[in-house]
Amino acid sequence: GFGTRTQVGSGWGVMNAILGIGDFNGDGKNDILARDTASGGLYLYPGNGTGGWLTRTQVGWGWNGLTLP
Repeated sequence: GFGTRTQVGSGWGVMNAILGIGDFNGDGKNDILARDTASGGLYLYPGNGTGGWLTRTQVGWGWNGLTLP
């Protein structure tokens, strides 16, 4: 089964895809990549190691043309 749910963020309404969870910046902490619906911007939300996120960074542009299954 699953444990108790935990809110890990808010304001995700402008994102139409959460592309994955993993260590994308090499610091040993889980991060999230998310795509902005309107602009197609790809954003890295680096994990802080305690279940929260540091300031996001735009790491890509033009991802609105990508169709996800």
